[in-house]
Amino acid sequence: MIREDMGKDTGNRSNHMDSSDIMSSSIILENPLLRKEKIEIRKYQVKIAESSIGRNTLVVLPTALGKTVIAVYVSAYYLYIQPNCRILVMAPTKPLVNQHKEKFAQLLRLEAHQLRVLTGDVAPEERKLWWRSRDVMIFFTTPEVVKNDLEDGLSLDNFSLIVFDEAHRARKEYAYTKVAKHYVSSCKNPRILALTASPGSDANKVREIVNKLFIENIIYRSEYDRDVAPYIHNIKIEYKMIEPPVSYQRIANLIREMLEDCLAQLREAGLINKDCGHISRRELLEVGEKIREKIKLEKNKYARGLSWNLLLLQNIALILLHELELLLSQGAYTLRKFLENSITLEKKSHRKLVIDPRFRLLMNMVEKEVKEHPKIPALVEELRKYFNDEPNGRVIVFTQYRDTAEHLVDILRDRGFRVEVFVGQRKEKNFIYMSQREQLRTLKRFNDGEIQVLVSTSIGEEGLDIPQCGLVVFYEPITSEIRFIQRRGRTGRLRTGRCVILVAENTSDEVYLESAYRKVKKTKNILEKINQEIKQKNLTDYTGSVFTNSFPETCGEVDGNNVSEKNSNLSFSKSCLEEGWREKLEEVLKKDESMRHHANRYMEWFEQITSTSIKPKTSLLKLSKIIYKRILKMGDRGFPRNLLVEELIHDGYNASEIEKALKKLLKSRRIFEECGRLYPFVKEKLKNSIEIAGDLKRFKICVEELYPGKIVVLVNDRWRAVIPVELNDELISLKKKAEYIVVGKLVRIDGRLHLRLHGVIREL
Repeated sequence: MIREDMGKDTGNRSNHMDSSDIMSSSIILENPLLRKEKIEIRKYQVKIAESSIGRNTLVVLPTALGKTVIAVYVSAYYLYIQPNCRILVMAPTKPLVNQHKEKFAQLLRLEAHQLRVLTGDVAPEERKLWWRSRDVMIFFTTPEVVKNDLEDGLSLDNFSLIVFDEAHRARKEYAYTKVAKHYVSSCKNPRILALTASPGSDANKVREIVNKLFIENIIYRSEYDRDVAPYIHNIKIEYKMIEPPVSYQRIANLIREMLEDCLAQLREAGLINKDCGHISRRELLEVGEKIREKIKLEKNKYARGLSWNLLLLQNIALILLHELELLLSQGAYTLRKFLENSITLEKKSHRKLVIDPRFRLLMNMVEKEVKEHPKIPALVEELRKYFNDEPNGRVIVFTQYRDTAEHLVDILRDRGFRVEVFVGQRKEKNFIYMSQREQLRTLKRFNDGEIQVLVSTSIGEEGLDIPQCGLVVFYEPITSEIRFIQRRGRTGRLRTGRCVILVAENTSDEVYLESAYRKVKKTKNILEKINQEIKQKNLTDYTGSVFTNSFPETCGEVDGNNVSEKNSNLSFSKSCLEEGWREKLEEVLKKDESMRHHANRYMEWFEQITSTSIKPKTSLLKLSKIIYKRILKMGDRGFPRNLLVEELIHDGYNASEIEKALKKLLKSRRIFEECGRLYPFVKEKLKNSIEIAGDLKRFKICVEELYPGKIVVLVNDRWRAVIPVELNDELISLKKKAEYIVVGKLVRIDGRLHLRLHGVIREL
């Protein structure tokens, strides 16, 4: 299955604005600190940089579209207008810090000694000396270093700008949040530029990032925006559906048996109502939170002890669910490593699990399992096919687990590929790790072509500049839309790229893949909504700090167009933004009528940002068509009802109107609902007068269970059969525990009995 992630590659740059046209009107490109001969001038980068000046800005731009160049533009602007102040550029990893330093050195007319990298490799006392040095204009470092040095007396009051790369990390107690708080409280004119490929799809989490970094403006660009599209190359996303080995089922059944024992006790306590086939990690985590809250409030010692026991069961259930996912998604090798590691852990949940007699049986079964996961031959086949066409190409294989990464490297080396592992620096027992020097050396060898394949954990997802990579392979899907966008963005930089996602059928892989796509689609709506909130709630800070003593010369779109400044002798205070601001502005203008032209432009701009964008009321018929089209696109996969409603609400539609439209579609039988999913009717149901033809027969069925994508029925009170969506010819909706006379055909697939359902004659 192939999905085109972009439209056709334009193949030329005819739509690009000539660099001389931009330079003639841009305060950014007039800067003498820029090495313009080294920069490919892109209009959208210049416009985003201009809109970032004067406001704390969050820039959301897909991977490989030059966020670092935007940081260079804005940094050069502040260096030029405030030459006595300095710039701080932060990134979460040391390789990324060094990469930024090299890019800034390439694009700015600064001496080598004016750029300084400060990481944990530099002793704290030596860092103190560098922070005090007046020769250094731009510092490049990790947030942990800055946080530690702030606690040791560092002051940021002489920094005109701080750049936060990979800004989606600025949540909870991450070092970015403490650095931003100190900077804003200590500096008279703080300016923040935050960069990310995606801040996430959870509105509350995005709001947290905005609040923690004191953001006043969000600028968002996607691959589909007109000014960005000419620079985007196709990324073909392909899904390879892979069935786990049959021999894994014995191991999986034992894990499910152990898991079901834990869940049975949690069900008895009223904490869950699902079995091991339907429970999710998220639901188990929520159960854990409930138990912890209960422990905090419980005063009875005996009752608290029971709650602690339930919490232990919840932890064991999480471990067993993880083991099941490792087996079916990663393979027996990775599960075996996890089980071996469990024996050495001192955690109570692991100790209790290890003393279960079934654990030793599980270990023996896994150790004797010689069958590799079919993902491995599928990966090898993809690599051979790619390198046959591109002998000098580069490939990145992403996996979540270090054990899997190490195993893949061993296998690919045996197959003749030049391959290396790429993992983080964190030292953990029984895990491989890499120093910063090893990481940088490996990246250089990869870029130089000495290494063909890089097998990377999450360390390779953020910010790496690898322009030669033509193929990216996800060894497993991931739920995080941030990581999904970052992984995908490793390819398609200089030409069309491919992204292959290996998906184990009927496992958590399928759930995670669907979840990631849902979240990616939601991100844009969330950003627009929160940007509007910023404009309304922080209007005074949003405008006053930018245009004190100045007015915008040009007024375009608020969220990302060119807003240049023009100095004037007109004093326009923040009080003008309070109630009656027009009248106050008129009073100021009476003293200097020459500024009328600029004031009119300011009023136009101010009207833009104060206006509330509300989606006009949509007719029921139009909304029904919109909903039907979305459900139709999902086809036999079905569209989860709650996700559809949430998505439409984010798009600005009213919840009650959405429900009315759904009710209308269901009543008219254009769609049907099954197990919380909405499916389209592609044909009319057969009527009672159906003609029995060919090898179709009549059967009596009793519906036993309804699952996403399949129904389990008892046929003629004798045989148990499965009706998957693919064999439900008319996409007929059946009710649980109901009995029907149907027309169909019994077939055996992979040893299991299936019923091809052609039509319903009547319900009994």
